[in-house]
Amino acid sequence: MVAGYVQNGREEEALMFFRRMLREGVPAEQFILTSVAAACGNAGMVEQGRQVHGFVEKLGHRFDAPLASAMVDMYSKCGSLEDACRIFDRAHAKNVALWTTMLSSYASYGQGRMAIEIFDRMKAEKIAPNEITLVAVLSACSHGGLVSEGNHYFKLMQEEYGIIPGTEHYNCMVDLYSRAGLLDKAKNFIEENNISHEAIVWKTLLSACRIHKHMEYAKLASEKLVQLEQCDDGSYVLMSNMYATNNKWLDTFKLRSSMRERKVRKQPGQSWIYLKNAVHTFVAGDVLHPRSVDIYAYLEKLMVRLKEMGYTSRTDLVVHDIEEEQRETSLKFHSEKLAIAFGIISTPIGTPLRIFKNLRVCEDCHEAIKFMSRATDREIVVRDMYRFHHFKDGSCSCEDFW
Repeated sequence: MVAGYVQNGREEEALMFFRRMLREGVPAEQFILTSVAAACGNAGMVEQGRQVHGFVEKLGHRFDAPLASAMVDMYSKCGSLEDACRIFDRAHAKNVALWTTMLSSYASYGQGRMAIEIFDRMKAEKIAPNEITLVAVLSACSHGGLVSEGNHYFKLMQEEYGIIPGTEHYNCMVDLYSRAGLLDKAKNFIEENNISHEAIVWKTLLSACRIHKHMEYAKLASEKLVQLEQCDDGSYVLMSNMYATNNKWLDTFKLRSSMRERKVRKQPGQSWIYLKNAVHTFVAGDVLHPRSVDIYAYLEKLMVRLKEMGYTSRTDLVVHDIEEEQRETSLKFHSEKLAIAFGIISTPIGTPLRIFKNLRVCEDCHEAIKFMSRATDREIVVRDMYRFHHFKDGSCSCEDFW
C-alpha cells in the first residue's frame, strides 16, 4: 500500500499509512523503509527523510543496495548531496542501480566531473553499466558543458558495452550540443540519426534557442513540434518568450491566440517550502498565504538591497507589452522569490533554505537568488523540474549553465 501511494504521487498519504502501520505494531522491514524514503525524496521532505534514516539506524538494518539507493536518492532530491555521499560510502555490496543513483545525483547538481569520477570507480569495480547509467553519464556531461567527454561516452556505450542508443541517449546528445551553443551540430545530429520524429529532441533544441537567441532554429523546432502534434504548453511558452524578448509583440499575440484555439493551457508555476512539518505553496503574485503582508514587506526591502548590490531585473523576460516599471513588479513577485522571502522571515538567521519548483527556474530569479544568498548570508537550494541549484555567497553550483 505504501509503495502504491508512492508510485501514484501520493507521498503524504504514503507517510500517513506508514505511521498507521507502526501504531498497529507491524515491524518496519527494509523493503517498506525503501518505499518511505522514496516518498520523502519525491516530496522533498528532508526532515521526515532524516527520521527514516534514524529509523534504519535504530533498527540495525544494513544499508544493502536497494535501501542505500533509496536513501541516496532521497537525500539528493532533498538538496543534501553530502548526506547522499555518506550513505553511498557506507553501503554494502554496491550494485549497478546504486552506482547509477549516485552518478545521477551528481548529474542533477551539475557536477559533471564528479559524475565521471563515479563512473570510472564503477568500471574499476568491474560493475557493467546499463542503459540508465549511460543516460546519467551523458546528462552529467550535458549539464557540465563537457562536450568532448559526452562524445567519448556516447561512442563508448556502443563500442565497448554494446548498448544501442535510445531516445533518451540521443536527447542527451542534442542537449549536450545545444547547451554549449553548438546549435548547428545539434540540428545535424537530429537529422543524421533519423530522430526527427521524436518530439523531445525538438523541445530540447527549442529550449536552447531561447537561451542562445537563435530565432531561425526556434521557428524550425516549433514547426516540427506542431507537425508532430506535440507542441505542448512548455513549447508554446518558450516560443512566446522568444518573441517577447525581441519585442515581437504581434507574433506573441498570434502565438497566444493559437494556444487558445488549440486549448493549450500554460501550467502555472508553483514553488513550495517545507517548514515545521507543513508545506507552504506559492504562485506568482500570491496573496493567499496567512503571512502575505509580512512576506511582501520583507521582499520589497530585500529587492532594494539587491539593487544596491548590483542586481538588475531581467525585464526582457516579461512576455507582456507593458511599461518597464510594471515589468519589474511582475518579476519581483515570482513564486520562488515569495517562497524564499517566507523562509527567511520564518527561520533563524543562517538557516539553509530548500525551495522546490514545478517548472524551470527563470533567469531573473536565478540571478536574484544569487544576490539573495550573499545579502542574507544563507545557503539556498532550489530544486526545479530539471536540476538542483545550490546558491552560496552570491554564486550558484550550476555556474549559470542550466
